[in-house]
Amino acid sequence: MNKSKRIYPVLASALLALAAAMQPILADQQDDTPSRDVYVVYDNSGSMYELDNKQGLTDAWCKAKYSMEVFAGMLSDQDRMNVYYMSDYDTKPGADPRIELDGADDVKENIAVIHNTKTDSGHTSFDSVRTAMEDLENSTADEKWLVILTDGKMQNYGDGAYPSLSAKQIEDYLDEKCEDIAVIFLGMGPQAVAIESDPTQKIFYRKTESSKDILEGVTEVGLQVFNANRLDVDKRKQTVSFDVPMKELRVFAQGENVQINGIVDENDTTYKPDSDPVEVRYSEVDSPSHPENKPDTSLQGQMALFTGPFEPGQMKLDVDNASTIEVYYKPDVDIAVTLLDESGKEVTSLESLKGGEYTLSFGLINAMTNEPIEKTDLLGDVSYEAKVTNNGKDLSGIYGNNAMPFG
Repeated sequence: MNKSKRIYPVLASALLALAAAMQPILADQQDDTPSRDVYVVYDNSGSMYELDNKQGLTDAWCKAKYSMEVFAGMLSDQDRMNVYYMSDYDTKPGADPRIELDGADDVKENIAVIHNTKTDSGHTSFDSVRTAMEDLENSTADEKWLVILTDGKMQNYGDGAYPSLSAKQIEDYLDEKCEDIAVIFLGMGPQAVAIESDPTQKIFYRKTESSKDILEGVTEVGLQVFNANRLDVDKRKQTVSFDVPMKELRVFAQGENVQINGIVDENDTTYKPDSDPVEVRYSEVDSPSHPENKPDTSLQGQMALFTGPFEPGQMKLDVDNASTIEVYYKPDVDIAVTLLDESGKEVTSLESLKGGEYTLSFGLINAMTNEPIEKTDLLGDVSYEAKVTNNGKDLSGIYGNNAMPFG
């Protein structure tokens, strides 16, 4: 779990507004969740479906489709997700994405679009990656993610031939990307090309082979892409604990015939999901050219949102038939900002604002009670940064806790 948090309040005319308020003020409460464009390149080549004499029917296509359904279920209102089917680029290098989703649309409908889209299999054209990358370069989102799902080598198309690209060629291409684009390459199966991860360049490689691998891999990729905060789940008791109030809890449970019923607090009060849980599940035969293939029916999950506020404490997860449970959260806390004079006394009026040195002091407060939160193991050590203006003039620098912006 990430034990270091950074908060970025933007304080317009912070010092004067603070003094005029006659009390500590709260940092800007607008939703600062970053917008994300998540562009997925989906390998729908024949090898994703082909029979394997040793391992039976290939189900890599099913794992990829399941992964995309999970990503669609995690989209926030300000997010977008495009899906580029590799076979669409066999002869059309600049083809449009097959699927375009808006996170503000109904989540069940977005997942259904992924689930129900079928196509004949083709080649693993690398032009799909190039097109998705070019589209991301033109994106204005705060965060830009390219996710590649493939089970084999990728190819260049030319004069009817499909020469394969080496891992080094792919790495060289990705090394030239824009700095603000992050890449996750999810290799699915033993034949998937393996590239080197380079976190300094925001390039990440993961390999998954079994159904168990994909359950873990999807979770980790989703956490990384959507920057979700996750609670530790006591798997034996199916409980989570938190020491700050919660604005919302999102439960993601996976397993055959899994069912999210609700959550129960320490007073035995039961909370039902805001709406019926959203289903993510294995797709049936995806390619009409491979009707003999069967899906991996273990790939099933539900997502459910619970909106609080919830008091700090322990919650029991009423979930049936779960092989894994993840709980993501949004804390219900505010940031209080005070101005202290040279003696450490809080400034509470304009008349008290005289020449001298002043210090900014930040702190978390319980949004439900306005009481200070002195310590939180969940959020860990919190650091703060603020921009400050005085008399309409921006003071240079970014100021943290106990900083003196002017004197």
